[in-house]
Amino acid sequence: GIVTAISADIGQVVGAGTPVMTVAVDGEKEVLIAVPEMDIAEFRPGKDVKAGFWSDDALTLAGKVREVAGSADPQSRTFAVRVSLPNDPRVLLGMTANIEASVASRKQMVSIPLSALAQKDGQKIVWTVDRTSETVHPRPVKVGDFTVDGVNVADGLKQGDVVVAAGTQFMTENLKVKLSGDGAQQSASAEGKADITSSLR
Repeated sequence: GIVTAISADIGQVVGAGTPVMTVAVDGEKEVLIAVPEMDIAEFRPGKDVKAGFWSDDALTLAGKVREVAGSADPQSRTFAVRVSLPNDPRVLLGMTANIEASVASRKQMVSIPLSALAQKDGQKIVWTVDRTSETVHPRPVKVGDFTVDGVNVADGLKQGDVVVAAGTQFMTENLKVKLSGDGAQQSASAEGKADITSSLR
């Protein structure tokens, strides 16, 4: 094995069960990755993947999924997946790896700010803006997953729709709003409220 850490000094008195040295076992190495909820169904033990490394663009190894976490991380909402790699002297402990895996194609999703997501009668909705009448209307949506930038919507919206991004608690069916600006950056106000709409990206 390889000594990766020494936790005690020569002559130091340590208690029973206190680790004094950490040793990495020779043989297969392991990569820990975080897989989004929307893709986790594609990852099962034994799945073939490819591993690339930042330290050497020419180094590519074939690996297999060894273990999939039974629950998601409560903060990132991703699942920990362990990938085993063959023993290769070029791969050192602590290296950063990039894992490639084939997954089934899925419908393209659109991204909205988290603040645009609301609930009505127990159903997830967003408030969309009719550009012609300049009124807002609730639209049921299906959430794909959550990201650091917002929410990916799997169904219910399309590119170019304008949605209320803030102040959703003030929205009612057919409420008149005033749009200002054009293109991808839209904003609106209703009854003196702050900017409340943005277009999908």
